[in-house]
Amino acid sequence: MSAGEEPALEGFLREDWTTLTEAGAGLFAQIRDIVHHRMADGEWMPWAEPGDIPALCVELRDVLAQLEEPIRQARTAVIAAERTARLRRINTARRSDP
Repeated sequence: MSAGEEPALEGFLREDWTTLTEAGAGLFAQIRDIVHHRMADGEWMPWAEPGDIPALCVELRDVLAQLEEPIRQARTAVIAAERTARLRRINTARRSDP
């Protein structure tokens, strides 16, 4: 399934909502923390001194590293929920076919 493509609702369970919102909450909590500590007046304010490109690279790598695990967890939750829903739909269709 490509990014932005909406899966069919059939096959999902109420528990999938909880799993996905928890995964999203973890991701957005990390984003909120990054925004809180690294932005001022709606703009990113690098801690690196102007012109210090190596320090800016380190800073950006740090931010990316902070997002890696929450993104991985959210992506894993979405993939698992969609895969399981697809399998449920297939199994339901097989049971209903004579």
